[in-house]
Amino acid sequence: MNNMILPSLDGDSTEIELSPRQKAAVVVRLLLQSGAVPALASLSEEAQTNLAVQLARMPRLQQSEINSVAGEFADAIEQSGMSFPDGIDAALGMLDGVISQDAKERLRALSSDSFRSDPWPKLCEQPANTLLPFIEREAETVAAVILSRIKVATAAEVLGLLPGDTARKITLTMSRIGGASALVVEKIGRSILDQIQSGSIGTQSNVTAERVGAILNQTRSKVRNTMLDSLDKDDPPFASQVRSNIFTFSNIPQRLRAKDMHLLQRDVELNDLAIVISGAEGKDEEAVEFILSNISIRMAQNLRDEAESLDDIPEETLEASMANIVEVVRSLEENGELKLLTPVGTA
Repeated sequence: MNNMILPSLDGDSTEIELSPRQKAAVVVRLLLQSGAVPALASLSEEAQTNLAVQLARMPRLQQSEINSVAGEFADAIEQSGMSFPDGIDAALGMLDGVISQDAKERLRALSSDSFRSDPWPKLCEQPANTLLPFIEREAETVAAVILSRIKVATAAEVLGLLPGDTARKITLTMSRIGGASALVVEKIGRSILDQIQSGSIGTQSNVTAERVGAILNQTRSKVRNTMLDSLDKDDPPFASQVRSNIFTFSNIPQRLRAKDMHLLQRDVELNDLAIVISGAEGKDEEAVEFILSNISIRMAQNLRDEAESLDDIPEETLEASMANIVEVVRSLEENGELKLLTPVGTA
């Protein structure tokens, strides 16, 4: 900042010149007064000493004079750029005295590679067929971490593409990796993202029954049933928790009240209901009968007539219609219009 001419404090016409060192003292005093901690330790000992001496020698200033110095300082900042520390060591030096010792030690443990941006947001945008080779190649624990971090829909698609035994083992492992550190999870993500970006295949993760249930909710029914049967054998308590977080079309009789069926009649596309009525089998057929028994007789008959007029329903079309109905139920639950019942034996 340039030298500043200020009126003297005794009220006469004499003016005094405020030096750059005096203006620096004013700025430091303002920062300290506002609770900020200027990084004075980064200055040389001579500069720190000179500043302290200048603070001790400063005359009393009027508020208008302080405002003038502050304004000039703000203008100087607006006209200048800003540099940031190069590397974690320099960043620690800048934050010395501001962050805790535990945080400093954690930061020192970070390598230069791991100090880059979080890889998982980019990995979550990758399609299933891009991630599949990594899931197939990696150890079950690593594969479980990957599935626990990517989008639920993508994870469900990947599970559907895996051999049944592999999918079963990875799903079971997802219940056991809650202790994976944030650093390990980040390193796994960074390694995979680097390989994807190069074209070569070479926050603590807390996977819960809710996460596994959400994934299985979006897998095809055959895959989902196989996974649940395997979980029942390998880890019955976890399987019970997963089941309590699963809601599919076949669960409607156990999870919905009869009095709530009018909401489905109101919000579900009639074409989806007709398709499901036409193609449902087994437990899905039980769900169909539950719905038809608890809506108006006239509507139920119209749906049966519509279903009889449909040709053979492709499995993909049937699954899509069931998923649409489930989505309506989920929306009704989120809006507070209905509450899903807890499955018997999973409370």
